[in-house]
Amino acid sequence: MKPIALGQVRQFRQHLSPLIDVIGVGGAMKANDIVDFLDAGASAVQVTSLAHWAGDPRSFQDRFFAEGTADRFFELLDNH
Repeated sequence: MKPIALGQVRQFRQHLSPLIDVIGVGGAMKANDIVDFLDAGASAVQVTSLAHWAGDPRSFQDRFFAEGTADRFFELLDNH
C-alpha cells in the first residue's frame, strides 16, 4: 500500500496548487514512513496502519519508534 500511496502523494503535489494540502495516507507503520511521505510532498501523514496491525494499542509506541525505524524521523525533528 505504501508505494502506491507515496506515488499518489507525489502526483497530487505536482498537479495541485501549493495552497492545497496533501495528506499522506496508507502504510505508515514506523516513524521513518512519515519522513517518506513528507519527502514525497505531503503536508501531514495519517498513521493508523500500525494501530490496526499491532492489535494491542500498548505496543504502538514500541513498534513505531523501534530501533532503526525512527532515525530519519528524529533527524527531521532536530532540524525543525
